[in-house]
Amino acid sequence: KRGNSNLLPVVCAALFVLGNQASIAADLDARIETHRKQELPFDLNELNKWHGYPIEGPNAANAYSEALDLLSKHSPGENHFSFLLRTVELPRSGPLSPELRQTINNFVLINQKALKRLHEAALVKECRFPTDWRTGWDTFHRQTTGPFRGSQILNLEALKRAEDGEIQAALESVEAAI
Repeated sequence: KRGNSNLLPVVCAALFVLGNQASIAADLDARIETHRKQELPFDLNELNKWHGYPIEGPNAANAYSEALDLLSKHSPGENHFSFLLRTVELPRSGPLSPELRQTINNFVLINQKALKRLHEAALVKECRFPTDWRTGWDTFHRQTTGPFRGSQILNLEALKRAEDGEIQAALESVEAAI
């Protein structure tokens, strides 16, 4: 008799859990159906289709990609900007050293086509990169790398222009970077 009384709470808990799971499953099915009626994606494959790439009209993503492809090569497989980032440390304040100023001037000079394309990209309202959402976190990383790198390059151009006393041009570079 004593063993049966200990079993009652376990049975009640099991029934509660099973009933609760059935209720959650029914609620989830209803939510999925509502989601689909609104033509919203529910899984990553649907999200890829829903994302809508390519977009109609001008797309800044194309210009950003082209600009980064135009960066001069420092060595096989490495653009000059990647090399510059690894080897040069910008001061936190004060004027640039003559060596650093020359390095940045050279970078800006040999990458005029890429910088021009970055300025053009900044003027385009729409920007959507091709995306495979099934890659998870890496999707976000790949989408932000191009614009972030472009912003860094434009900031170097702004620094060079400010050092040269071209304040309006420096502000244009900062605006494009933003």
